[in-house]
Amino acid sequence: MKTVNDIPTDPRARCAWVVYQLNLINSSFAAIGRLTGVSGQTVRGALFQPSLRQEMAIADTLGIAVETLFPERYDARGNRIPLVRSDKATNWAGQRHGQKRRFA
Repeated sequence: MKTVNDIPTDPRARCAWVVYQLNLINSSFAAIGRLTGVSGQTVRGALFQPSLRQEMAIADTLGIAVETLFPERYDARGNRIPLVRSDKATNWAGQRHGQKRRFA
């Protein structure tokens, strides 16, 4: 049985831990991806960028509650903390979204 103390909090260490745990049960990110209809890279990305669907698939495969595997993404009551994005988002040209490009 995996405990909260066994799971690393550092994202890179947690990724290595998850890969190890998946190997122990003869599974992989690609196998989870096939079950959920996405690529293995998409599943792996959930370890670094929030994706509820992929987080749940990883946690279910490992037999761990998603709140236990990703505690920083949940509050004390077990409710998911909403993702807050910066409103300073810019596009590839360095313009704020919605701005038109001006030519001299």
